[in-house]
Amino acid sequence: MKRLVMAVLTAAASPCVTAATLYVDYENGTAAEESATFKTLAYAVGKANPNDEIVLAKGTHVLAGGTVTVGVPLTIRGEGENWETILVSDKTVRTFGFTKASADGSLLHNLTLAGSKSPEDNYSEIYLQPNCAMTVSNVVYRSVGANPTACTKSNLIYNEASPTFKNFWMTNCLLNAYGVYLRTGPHLFENCVFSNNRTTVAGNVFYAGWCTPVIRHCTFANNRLYSGAAFFVTSGYAAKLENSIVWGNISEDTGLENNTSVTIATTKTFKNVCTRPIDGWNGTGHVAQDPCVAADGYTVSLASSCRGAADPTCTTEFDILGTPRGAKPTIGAYQQPVA
Repeated sequence: MKRLVMAVLTAAASPCVTAATLYVDYENGTAAEESATFKTLAYAVGKANPNDEIVLAKGTHVLAGGTVTVGVPLTIRGEGENWETILVSDKTVRTFGFTKASADGSLLHNLTLAGSKSPEDNYSEIYLQPNCAMTVSNVVYRSVGANPTACTKSNLIYNEASPTFKNFWMTNCLLNAYGVYLRTGPHLFENCVFSNNRTTVAGNVFYAGWCTPVIRHCTFANNRLYSGAAFFVTSGYAAKLENSIVWGNISEDTGLENNTSVTIATTKTFKNVCTRPIDGWNGTGHVAQDPCVAADGYTVSLASSCRGAADPTCTTEFDILGTPRGAKPTIGAYQQPVA
């Protein structure tokens, strides 16, 4: 896999304090007060000052005791490339909690979140309290191992928060209800993949209620739903779905494809969406032909109807793997080059 391009996204720097870098190595670190390498992420977060960077060594980090609560702006990133730093909780609690506006400007980057060890988890993996604005970049949420494990009630819960997600993956997860649950506030999702997941109770892979999300160059594919649609937006609120694929999502209660449940309203903007059925949708440039999404849930073949079919006025410079989109962008998270 090609090297990922890290977005230039850092916690807001203080004009008076020099940010420090703290290192965490679960296998070789210690809990000593003056240690150069800490054993646990929670200990490093407790020692960090606003705007510090915490670097986690490659390998698996067990979050003993559960939630890591971040109350100041921090950059937390994995070492190496391609999500080689894996975080797993040993409790039935969420992995990250970002508290109110005090954690504004925080960044999670280049991590794999592998969920809780318990199948009875009823919490979100990343939880943002009201008014917290932060960024998640190049992060994978997936089960680790041959089979999906029950992850959470709602993997991502926002309550009056305004996060930005770029190059985010949620794949091969068994979801107890929702994959993404948004409430109140603006949200931005760019170059994100939600694929090959399964819900065990009524719910949606992506639920947006009472909020104004912008979803751009995202792929929702090959999900299996207990009931309901893969992508759901409540009526009466402004939402943008642009240059995205919503395809091949099967509702198990009917055995039929159920991609979207969107109340068509003038407050919503749809541009160049590949889905079906599409009759009655507002907007232009929609594609109702098979996008030819591969088994991995995001790459598309040379025969894809989405190649070069995106609207270049609302595109991203790079795709989810860091490939330049150029003058003929592909619909979805992945850029299939066009001659």
